[in-house]
Amino acid sequence: QKDYPQQYQLDFIEELVNQLDLHNISEAEHLIAEEILWNLDDRGYFTIELALIADRLGVDEEDIEKVLKFVQHLDPLGIASRDLRECLLIQLEDQADSIAYRIVDRYLEDFSNKRYETLQRKLGCTTEELSEAMEVVKHLNPRPGEGKIISKDEVVVPDFVVLERDGEWAIQTYDSGLPELRISPDYM
Repeated sequence: QKDYPQQYQLDFIEELVNQLDLHNISEAEHLIAEEILWNLDDRGYFTIELALIADRLGVDEEDIEKVLKFVQHLDPLGIASRDLRECLLIQLEDQADSIAYRIVDRYLEDFSNKRYETLQRKLGCTTEELSEAMEVVKHLNPRPGEGKIISKDEVVVPDFVVLERDGEWAIQTYDSGLPELRISPDYM
């Protein structure tokens, strides 16, 4: 039996799909959610047009949007967001009346460009309040899938693997296009 290299990108997505079973959703919603999850980019963002998924599954875009909102609240929070602002706002939903929420909701560009005086003026808050809010925003997760989802372009399959089995060395090849490999007696 060959030990083929695992394409481990999918562990994270499968973990998310398994979370769906913990919720009371219909079979149709489960199907939509899976379609969303299998179409995340390597940052964990959902960048496909809703219309494409709607057409593929023969459902309305509103149905996709509803399930997308649900998926975005799986763990990690903010997965399948369509942009940075949406991702951060989802993580701040329980602080909707906070300065941090207002920064992300209305003044993310000022925050990103370090326009702190402008932010303070627009928010009408003290330097200390702004500093505390900025710390909250800085500790949010801007890329919920990073390091967990490997894009198809990044999956590396080795040409061959050298293994030790029962005190003997064996070479397993994974690319049928490789020429026959031999080891020089000197190296043996």
